[in-house]
Amino acid sequence: MSNLEIQREEIIEIVGTQYEGRAINHADLRLQQKLVMKRQKDNIHDANAILMLTQDGKELGFIPKGQASLYAPAMDSDKYRFDVEIIKTEYDPVRPILIVRIVAEFQNLSEEGAERRVVSFIQNIV
Repeated sequence: MSNLEIQREEIIEIVGTQYEGRAINHADLRLQQKLVMKRQKDNIHDANAILMLTQDGKELGFIPKGQASLYAPAMDSDKYRFDVEIIKTEYDPVRPILIVRIVAEFQNLSEEGAERRVVSFIQNIV
């Protein structure tokens, strides 16, 4: 994948905020709060699924399928770093609204840098 396939910066409305008890996780969100993108390769609805989480792991919803089909290969390549922040949040116990800004940064890692990332990843799962 080339770094031209995804936008450097994109505004995305998160979907699925109302399912599986996620709505309550939106109650305390605030503008400019940093979020985390997590790949879900085993998601039965979408092999490119990307779940949006708070930094402490609370599920908020998903990137829409069309955009996830671009971001998933970029995430899988480990050549990008993604910064995500909330730019709009409206809590509603039925269907919360969450709009985020995703900034993608292409990382041209050296061999040593790539090795450090692999070691760090392994340490985090042990």
